[in-house]
Amino acid sequence: MLPEKPPPVIPIFSLMKKIVDAACMHMVMNPQQFDVVVCTNMFGDILSDLTAGLVGGLGLIPGANIGDDAALFEAVHGKCAGYCRKKSG
Repeated sequence: MLPEKPPPVIPIFSLMKKIVDAACMHMVMNPQQFDVVVCTNMFGDILSDLTAGLVGGLGLIPGANIGDDAALFEAVHGKCAGYCRKKSG
């Protein structure tokens, strides 16, 4: 037996379209409003650098570059390979 009235539709996500400079301002003023950001490579680089600065630097932010045929995930944004090869003392 079917219910007389279908249950209300609850949206899983909301979509916000922003130009990159407005997105930067909103990320600084109210970063909690963003759960996931999807954008082109150039704007993604700008926004990821901005968010890295909000939390302490590029070495603290993971990254993902996702294309049509492949994806690359980085544990941290940027690199520290030069520091890994240095001897202490």
